[in-house]
Amino acid sequence: MFDEGNAFGFRGYDKSVYLGDLSEGAISVVAEQLPRKQSPLSALFFYRLDGAYSAVG
Repeated sequence: MFDEGNAFGFRGYDKSVYLGDLSEGAISVVAEQLPRKQSPLSALFFYRLDGAYSAVG
């Protein structure tokens, strides 16, 4: 599914941030900034970190 953008020879950079909730402010920032991305290979992913993931400890 993600092989084309991660082919051998492509350089990559990952960055992440934790959001306690997906607030209206966060949605506004994403809606404003995402169209300004420089590369067609750039992507933004959201993952829910709840359930068994957050039950560790």
